[in-house]
Amino acid sequence: MAKDFVVYRLYIHKVKQQELYELLESMPKSIRGLYIREALMHYRLSRGAEKPQQRGVSLQETFAENFSESL
Repeated sequence: MAKDFVVYRLYIHKVKQQELYELLESMPKSIRGLYIREALMHYRLSRGAEKPQQRGVSLQETFAENFSESL
């Protein structure tokens, strides 16, 4: 998950979404990992990838509500 966070931080920096970056920095690591996983899933699905089966906790609705328009 640390690798995903580094990749995601670079993406946020590239698109200049300071608000999203600050939100991720303020999250506890356990929640941040789930949030990043959902963000990456959203990105892949928006590019036409198939949706894999998910297990466990999902923050997909939360991510979609907050940032789907800005990505």
